[in-house]
Amino acid sequence: MNHGILIVEDDKLLAESLRLNLEDHGYDVVGVTTEATEALELAEASNPLVAIVDIALEGALDGITVGAYLAEQRIAVIYMSGYFEKALKQGRDHAFDILSKTCRFEDLIATIERAAQERVRHSS
Repeated sequence: MNHGILIVEDDKLLAESLRLNLEDHGYDVVGVTTEATEALELAEASNPLVAIVDIALEGALDGITVGAYLAEQRIAVIYMSGYFEKALKQGRDHAFDILSKTCRFEDLIATIERAAQERVRHSS
């Protein structure tokens, strides 16, 4: 399945690695950013099915704020953060799932698939 994915990650190297790996697995990455405001603009322009969001971002807004807004727009939010406990505490009410940055890539793919399937099912 090909799903539009937005990557919102403060670590540029990790963001680029995610983009390359996801594209190698047939996913359409609609945008990559380290900055919260740009993430909101990219989401509005591309309407991704899924957003992978870190909670530590550049700019005035944090990833929890970005993720909550994206979830309101019916984008499945997957938090992937080194601050797992904080993400769990502050994001569990609106996130599709919360993963540690140390998660296996296969686990991220499985979570993306579940999130995309749920979003497609709810929009039908």
